[in-house]
Amino acid sequence: MIRLRHLFLLVACTDILVAQQTLVVGAGQPFATIPAAIAAASPGDTVLVLAGTYTQVLDINKGVRIVGRGANLQISTFPTFVAVTVHDVPAGQTFALSGFNLTGVGTSIGLVVRDCAGTVALRDLQGGVGGRWGVAAIRAQQVHIGSSFLYGLNATDSQVVCERCLMEPAAFAAVNVTGSTVILVGCTVPGGNGPFGGPGVNMNSGTLVATRTEIRGSIGGFPAIATSAGSLLLDPSTVLVPSGASPLISGPVLPTSFEVASVEAHTNGTQLTVDSHGTAGALFATVVSVAAPQSATQIGLTWLDPSSATVFYFANYAVVDRRHNITIPHPVLPAGIVFAVQSVHFAPLGPAFGTPSLFTTP
Repeated sequence: MIRLRHLFLLVACTDILVAQQTLVVGAGQPFATIPAAIAAASPGDTVLVLAGTYTQVLDINKGVRIVGRGANLQISTFPTFVAVTVHDVPAGQTFALSGFNLTGVGTSIGLVVRDCAGTVALRDLQGGVGGRWGVAAIRAQQVHIGSSFLYGLNATDSQVVCERCLMEPAAFAAVNVTGSTVILVGCTVPGGNGPFGGPGVNMNSGTLVATRTEIRGSIGGFPAIATSAGSLLLDPSTVLVPSGASPLISGPVLPTSFEVASVEAHTNGTQLTVDSHGTAGALFATVVSVAAPQSATQIGLTWLDPSSATVFYFANYAVVDRRHNITIPHPVLPAGIVFAVQSVHFAPLGPAFGTPSLFTTP
């Protein structure tokens, strides 16, 4: 059952009503710098950044969507080492940053998301030679990071979904979890590469959920996951690789094996690809809408907007690898629309939402 044509007409119209204008940045365009366009933008607007190299530090405190098309960032972060700060995005607003590449040898910039009650979507943040993004989420309620090259993720009192991200080994642990819920979907998480090594994940407190993810230890006999407190929910597809004779998991927290239903969704501008994963052979539905604040329902937490949510296909997970993949063409949409995709899987105990995915139209 596919209703994609009607679906995208619906969500495009819904979001265009919110996105009042598109502000274009680039040579010969109305704005020469990204900060100038951000200052002029209102919540719901899109800042479209054309090809070029941009060197300004970014500070954002509202729900705008910043979309790069062939845009490079080469930002000097001395002395603060933070190049992009997203803060105080109000509840009900969505901030998005997507489609940027870091340039310059040895570039490593800090991207801090703090004190955000609204939704934050980071997508397609790539690196050049030695370029990588160090992300910190601090008191952020709803953060999604997709298809990006990271130099570590630090989550403090936040909720973060990290989807199909490659993490370059950080100085100690690649992922640090403190008082947060962190969900890893299809990620590669190496151990620390500092002089003394480190685990792939350091669990201080909170909850870590991992599916289709590889987590490794490192030199010095570090485990894949080091724990002090909290809880671990690991899908059977998760691969843990220790260093030498070290244990897979150290510390007092014992993992729970749990089949996690997840979805990875992205678009190249004309085709939507959805990669779903869940219980072998089980029936599931895939639902899409514009991104919305997280809400609790009788079947779990959702990031879907009830007013625009549409079921656009039913399918069964494969028996062998528990996956289902589909690619569907769609009309070209305005840049900066943020979509939420989520599966509803029909488990023996009843229907339940899987983990959400967010993507931004390029």
